[in-house]
Amino acid sequence: MRKVQPFIVEYLENYVKQGFILEQNETPAVILADIACLFEGVREEGGDNKGKFVEAFQKTVDAQAVSEPWCMCFVQACIGFVENALGIDSMVKATESVKSFVPNEIPKYFPRVGDVALWVKYNGTGHCGIVVKLNDDGSYDTIEGNTSDPKGFDRDGNGVYRKTRHVKDMGKYKLAGFVKVF
Repeated sequence: MRKVQPFIVEYLENYVKQGFILEQNETPAVILADIACLFEGVREEGGDNKGKFVEAFQKTVDAQAVSEPWCMCFVQACIGFVENALGIDSMVKATESVKSFVPNEIPKYFPRVGDVALWVKYNGTGHCGIVVKLNDDGSYDTIEGNTSDPKGFDRDGNGVYRKTRHVKDMGKYKLAGFVKVF
């Protein structure tokens, strides 16, 4: 069960009131992508895996913030907000771990806006982000938590960034695939 922290709900509801998100004709997947974009620019504060936003993301699944990596926590907070706002359930597991989020078998397909992109390393560690745009050249844009500036692949960075990705491996990380959330 995802419990989005009141601080995050309040932050996002300000955008809802201003009409930036939750358009009547948008799908839950598109709303998920819109929500993720609103966090672009959030940065850690006071050390690695710390800060008001980061700790609120971390508390979404287990109500604890113990300086754990938070890319999946960010994804879960966005999913939780959409579930609560629309009164629906997603099709994905509530977990902080990329490894336990990855289904046994991920169908191979090109990403859709609102999918979760998953990368895994041989040792089981991973990284994830929300697909927010499909580009004409076959690449796609993601919003990712706990990463760094748009250059390179960083699964332990300092904030929420938009990145342009390609359907290929990223150094030691292998693209596991894309998971449909809604």
